[in-house]
Amino acid sequence: MRKLWLLSVVVSLLQLQACCAACKQCKNLHRVCCENAHAITDETMNRLEGSLVDLSKEVAGLLWSEAVMPEGVLATALQKKPHLRDAFKGYKLDVRVVGDNAVLLLCSADGRRALVEDVTCTAAPDFRAWAECNNLPCTFTLSDEEIRARICLSARPE
Repeated sequence: MRKLWLLSVVVSLLQLQACCAACKQCKNLHRVCCENAHAITDETMNRLEGSLVDLSKEVAGLLWSEAVMPEGVLATALQKKPHLRDAFKGYKLDVRVVGDNAVLLLCSADGRRALVEDVTCTAAPDFRAWAECNNLPCTFTLSDEEIRARICLSARPE
């Protein structure tokens, strides 16, 4: 287990090093922080973050009720909430299921830039890439272990 964790840390550091080479500053070892080069307004992103949190709740409910297979959870959630599907029109949206929870990733339309990452077991977005980094690729940053051990310590709601 410790070797797996150490390997994960090494891979994360290598990814950070590559991203930092394109950025002007790094503020900590887990999150890369860069100057924003793209004109993304706070108003737009706050609206998208709110919609992403709503979508996270829907995905969580589907996973916890076992009403849908993990690979179909995003499509089912968007089908049940068409206003959320409309909110993300023009953006790339992805999901990764981790046990009873999932991580949602919102990216730019071209799929090159991460904007927001949200774990279903939390009440607010977990990583606001749009505000912190302009060069972070559209990939999940949170490991399964981080989600289970640090973010989603609590069990299913009763």
